[in-house]
Amino acid sequence: MVINKIIKLNLGSGGRPLEGYINVDSNPKALKVDIVHDFRAGTLPFHDEHAERMRMLHVINHLSLVNARKILRESVRVLRSDGRLTIMVTDFAFVLERLLQDGLHDAWMSCVFGTAGNTYDDDFHHWGYSFETLKEELEQAGFIHIQHKGYFNRWEFITTAIRP
Repeated sequence: MVINKIIKLNLGSGGRPLEGYINVDSNPKALKVDIVHDFRAGTLPFHDEHAERMRMLHVINHLSLVNARKILRESVRVLRSDGRLTIMVTDFAFVLERLLQDGLHDAWMSCVFGTAGNTYDDDFHHWGYSFETLKEELEQAGFIHIQHKGYFNRWEFITTAIRP
């Protein structure tokens, strides 16, 4: 009898490892990381159709657009058919509106630029997304059924996408 184990990946786990997931982070000092991997390489260290679920919370905004596109295409490769990606990024359009209204406050500036190295040396944002631009990137990578699932905080939104 073959048991089909559900593989779940938590990419960019940082200090938030998840039980039942393979936790992957670029920071070797991250808590309970299972695999240390530099996402800037544009690759994922998993074989084709390895996982059914994948989470990327605040990962692609820390990558150049070129590398984010590579990671999204890699996500399609790594997910099984009908596999689901859950992704959260800063709502760049909302943050820009707040900057225009409130001025250059640290809270909004960190949403644009990251924590400026306060948490770890590479904690910088290299690109920003609205739901529309993220949806376009996910479609170009090969995902379907892309849905805005709401806001974690008003300045960051959650999106799901399915691998065909």
